Amino acid sequence: MYKLLFFLFFTLNVYSQTNETYIKMWGTYFGPQLGYFKEVIKDNEGNLIFFSPIMHSDNNYILRNEEYMNQFVTASEPRFQYNYENLITSGFTLVAKFSPEGALLSCFYVPLYIDKIVLDSNNQFVFMGNIGQFPINSTSTWYNFPTVNNYIIGKLNHNFELVWYSNLPFTMGSFILDIAGSIYIIGNTNVAEGITDTNSFIQDYTATASNQFNSLIVKLNSEGNFIWSTYYGLGNISDIKILNDELFVVLNTNQPEDIYVTEDALFTTPSNVVVSKFNAISGIRTYSTYIKNLSNLFKLDIINNFIYILGIADNELDPIILNLNITDQEYLFNKNYLGKFTTNMTPIWGTYLVLNEPEYFYLYFDFISHDNTLILQYYLYDHVNFNDVNNYQTLIEGSNQIHIYNNGIDNIPISNIFGNKIYSYDSNSLYIFGNSNSNTGIATPGSVQETISISPQFPLATHGNAIILNYKKSSSLNLQNITSDPIKIYPNPSQGTIFIKGNTTEIKKVQIYNVLGQMVFTKQDENISFLDLSHFSKGIYI
Repeated sequence: MYKLLFFLFFTLNVYSQTNETYIKMWGTYFGPQLGYFKEVIKDNEGNLIFFSPIMHSDNNYILRNEEYMNQFVTASEPRFQYNYENLITSGFTLVAKFSPEGALLSCFYVPLYIDKIVLDSNNQFVFMGNIGQFPINSTSTWYNFPTVNNYIIGKLNHNFELVWYSNLPFTMGSFILDIAGSIYIIGNTNVAEGITDTNSFIQDYTATASNQFNSLIVKLNSEGNFIWSTYYGLGNISDIKILNDELFVVLNTNQPEDIYVTEDALFTTPSNVVVSKFNAISGIRTYSTYIKNLSNLFKLDIINNFIYILGIADNELDPIILNLNITDQEYLFNKNYLGKFTTNMTPIWGTYLVLNEPEYFYLYFDFISHDNTLILQYYLYDHVNFNDVNNYQTLIEGSNQIHIYNNGIDNIPISNIFGNKIYSYDSNSLYIFGNSNSNTGIATPGSVQETISISPQFPLATHGNAIILNYKKSSSLNLQNITSDPIKIYPNPSQGTIFIKGNTTEIKKVQIYNVLGQMVFTKQDENISFLDLSHFSKGIYI
């Protein structure tokens, strides 16, 4: 007689109308020291896949301990195990799949250092990063000359097997996908020939000094084959977005040139920031303008068919891109600027992000759209607070802070956030993820990993763990109706029948996963009190 071991979770579907705040639902540390969740993807079943890249470094006293690094893995296949020798040549990425409710569904390593990863419409993973010992059974689809660190773009199937790849002519970049799965890549390159063609908007390499690089835009189809490319001057392309058949490209440059403006430009006065539009089909530029007196533009995003930009002003901005009805427009040294534009780059409103004392922003990190609200995150030099009414608010003290901006209407309080990135799961739920070395304010009771993991080789290390925090709108939760009557699931281990005791009227759905994260059972009903799982094979299920 065999037994089944289950870790079952359930969802409470409860609602009420309350004043809008966000409530922390669950939080967990996860993985080894040095871990940092850099990317997240929602799969087609609604689960969350987090990616924590690990590169060989001076911290090899931690990384050499394969037993310690592999204790978090649920997969048994050797190819999904951590191996220090492979780490030296290529890096690794820890992949962890969680349910929206915080249950760990699977965890494994892949021998790639993944910088960025996106799920395409065919449920395959397009990624950019470093490759070394990863099994390759094909040739590069486009660029045939690997860089020193083997930087590539490629596609993985749902089993994390390589479908295709292409070398890239630079060592760091980014990309986006369109709805057809075509890939638009940006980066800086010192390759002077062989990566553009006669149809390119700018065919010739223009950098002349050894320390100069040309920016580059490349389009590949969904199979990794070349469509078009173009150089785009000296500088760094910091962002690229697509709307229909138009690409919006942000170039930060310290060598302004006449080529960066078109006749219909919003500003022709040279500056360090250029916003351009390219035809996504042909690769030909259709519009370009300077953004006067911006020294750096961190991010451009397209939300509800409007353009939002966030950057730093190194001098007083032109009134045309400000709106005196939103906030005090007094310019202080290195003001951060947030602006809204039409897709034709016609200004709608703009504002300095003003403090009552001089701002000391060290690094802009990210902003997202969540239910018609812009959520912004910064590193700060000092522990300063936002004090202005209605525009934004400090959410925690510390060097890594989350801020809310909502067109000067509402403040939305969020507390106990120490993460590095924000992910909008749906209109009611946010996830904060990244890394923390804090021993408090992160994990909730009963979470997958309630304390920071410390390597036995270096127990005094201050390196944190990867973290995940989930917040929901209070209006999506009926706190008065959540019963204190605990749910009991037994027996565990089981011979095939599972009983559920407690307030089972609140249980609307049960899902069961194997250790690979594959859903093997689902039941949706009112008042679920038992499960017949006698047909299951022997094993561990979640």
